Amino acid sequence: MLRPDQPLFIYEVQGLGREEEPSGADPSFLGCWVEGEWNFLFFTRPAADAVNELIARRPGLMLRAEHHLTYGQWQAGREFRVLRLGRLAVAPVGTVFRQKPEEAVVWLDPGLVFGSGLHPTTRLCLELLVRVCDPGPVGSVLDLGCGTGVLALAAARLGARRVTAVDLNPLCVRTTRDNVDRNQLGRVIEVAVGDASDWVSRPAEVVAANLTADVLLAVFEPEALADKRAMVVSGFLASRAGQIGRHFEATGFGLRRELTAEGWTAQLLVRPG
Repeated sequence: MLRPDQPLFIYEVQGLGREEEPSGADPSFLGCWVEGEWNFLFFTRPAADAVNELIARRPGLMLRAEHHLTYGQWQAGREFRVLRLGRLAVAPVGTVFRQKPEEAVVWLDPGLVFGSGLHPTTRLCLELLVRVCDPGPVGSVLDLGCGTGVLALAAARLGARRVTAVDLNPLCVRTTRDNVDRNQLGRVIEVAVGDASDWVSRPAEVVAANLTADVLLAVFEPEALADKRAMVVSGFLASRAGQIGRHFEATGFGLRRELTAEGWTAQLLVRPG
């Protein structure tokens, strides 16, 4: 894992393809974060010459800005530590801690991706996932917008027999795959690059989606949810919780549990019967 004080050199470039790895041969290159039409190239040392050379070779590319900060600053100053929620524990790779006999442990390296479990939206989703899985293991879980894969990994550790993790950002998909391998859960978890709207109709008993309110409202239409029995959703402020709840109630779900922390809300919605 990267140390909190690890320097990061970030270059915002417009015009790269979503799947491109422009500096994969450079040992200081960490990855490319895609945000709309912009790509953020991460290096562990200054790489202005390499980036400028890339732009000179490729007509249409444009460098918008350069940033220099630490890994801890990039992760918004949240120190990654062991997170315990019921019988689930999420732990940074390499951490030594006393594991309880009944505890299901997820080992995680978030890399450059957000999603250690400490942000309220992720933490609340994990807490609700534990609720869903505690009465007995579920057959299948669909994690839309998987990020680091923490929700998919938690579902698998809590007994789900089949999990599908999807994200539009290739760096998120690569990070999730690395974490799946790290936890030796490749036989349970499938990881794919894709848009949530293209995957939401995939058969699953439970859907976990830590997405923005607007994406949740756009993606989860009634026909896509016909075979789903439970939804764990977050990524929206408490001010929009009523709107989200009403949307899913209109598709046949009832609000079973709602959790709020630091202004963010997560909901567990269950289909009656």
